[in-house]
Amino acid sequence: MEECVSFLVLDGSRLLLERRRLDKDSDAGKLAIPGGRMEPGESQSDTLHRELREELNLRADATRYLCSLQHISERPFLIHYHLVARWQGELVVREAESVCWAAIDGTEATPDLAADRVALA
Repeated sequence: MEECVSFLVLDGSRLLLERRRLDKDSDAGKLAIPGGRMEPGESQSDTLHRELREELNLRADATRYLCSLQHISERPFLIHYHLVARWQGELVVREAESVCWAAIDGTEATPDLAADRVALA
């Protein structure tokens, strides 16, 4: 099972969501919590910081592990969710089709992936 780290980037009461690119090999075009795959030898923390920088041009100042959940897509994944409550940098979208800020209570937009919805509960 492939392991991934997803990051709940907060800005006050808003949560950053991404629209996955259509050419992705899993969950293409779906609205999701951003994240990426762990590389061999990486810790969850290493992956979190690398992916934040690579995908969004952000640096995390305060993170907290939330949970790990299985997600079955085109193949099974184990997603480790981390809260990013404080961060620095100018948001630059480098990997996703687009991103949006949504109310954390789900009144504006909710992720398409069931595991993401459970992590937010």
